[in-house]
Amino acid sequence: MRSDEAGEVLRRMRLLWPDCDDEEIVDDAVLVLVRDDAGLGGFLSLSLRPWAEGCTSEPVAYVEGWWVDEDLRRRGGGRALMDAAEAWAREHGSHELGSDTNVENTLSVRAHLALGFDEVERVVSFRKRLAGRVRPPSCPRTRPDLPGLVAAGVLAARLAGAPRPTDGELVALYDRILFRSQPAGKDAWACYQAGLLTDIEARDLVLAHLDTHLEHRGATTGLVAALLPEHVECFDRALFGRPATEIARYPSGPIE
Repeated sequence: MRSDEAGEVLRRMRLLWPDCDDEEIVDDAVLVLVRDDAGLGGFLSLSLRPWAEGCTSEPVAYVEGWWVDEDLRRRGGGRALMDAAEAWAREHGSHELGSDTNVENTLSVRAHLALGFDEVERVVSFRKRLAGRVRPPSCPRTRPDLPGLVAAGVLAARLAGAPRPTDGELVALYDRILFRSQPAGKDAWACYQAGLLTDIEARDLVLAHLDTHLEHRGATTGLVAALLPEHVECFDRALFGRPATEIARYPSGPIE
């Protein structure tokens, strides 16, 4: 996708997800289907997830969105996008390609199966609206300082003897861990906001995922085991705005 095509892709994302109100695209890669007469006819967006249901390798290239305009369907455009997605996945060290769709979307299910995907799981999700007044959180968490996290990640990578990740790779990694709608990030961040996940546990989660990331880039030493106290403090200042010495492992109340 070229930068001048982002608006067309966002328009199609809103067709695919009517509740989508994003103003920018945050996926790791977006592949586009170009019409013969110019313009776009579809897109496929990808991310590298720490893990995915039914997959046995890490990280996993994941199809976040897949759309082909109605007048171009059943003409091979969807397959061409998926073939390009597989090539992207291999180039980024993924041995598997994950995807999902709604159970009732039988057309998408058939399309995935026709392209060689195996169905690994079906889930029914529930929601219940609660009546009455809801008390707001006493101390909502704020988004950690990403530049500080990037600096900490660079120091940690150097110590672990791994090739230095780019700033973009580290920002994307932290975003996936803490903020994106994926199990490893969404649930953890919700628990952290609710105070169910302590500062220490949140830090350990970030380090563990960065450890996996660096291992795939050639690190020979475990990051968590190799970190010096000053690097841990760098993480803590970036994540929580204060040094490790001021962080309680088992807080008795809300964390400021």
